[in-house]
Amino acid sequence: MMSGLLIKRSFARFSTLNLASSAETFYARDLAINPIKERKSKPKFDSSLLFGHVATDHQLTVEWSKSDKWGKPQIDPFAPLQVHPFSSALHYAIQCFEGFKAYKSDKGKIILFRPEMNMKRMKSSCKRISLPVIKNDSV
Repeated sequence: MMSGLLIKRSFARFSTLNLASSAETFYARDLAINPIKERKSKPKFDSSLLFGHVATDHQLTVEWSKSDKWGKPQIDPFAPLQVHPFSSALHYAIQCFEGFKAYKSDKGKIILFRPEMNMKRMKSSCKRISLPVIKNDSV
C-alpha cells in the first residue's frame, strides 16, 4: 500500500502545478502486477552498492495520452523504455545542431556552402558541451 500512497502524493503535486487534468488520475487499486519469473539476487548493502548501478527487478509505468488521459498503473519486469522520437524530453536534452547551407546551381547540381566550416563549428560545439566529437571524414 505504500506504493499507492507515493503514487497519489506524486500525482497530487503534479495536479497542483496544473501539469495534468485535475479531474482524472490513476489509483493504486487499479495496479496490475506482472512479476518477473526469476528474481535477481539482492546486492550486498555495503560500500560497493552505488547509486545508479543496480536496478530493481521491476518498474512502474502509467501511460498518459491527451485523449485517454491516465491509463492503469502496472508493474512489469525491468526493461528499456520506449520513447517517441518527437518527445520533448529528447528535444530539450543536451544536443548540438549545425545547419548546412545548400544551393542549387544553374545546371541543377546541389552545392554545399563551406561544409568544412560547418564541421569545424560542430566539432567545437560538441567539445564544449561534452558530447562525443564527430570525425570530419565520417559525414
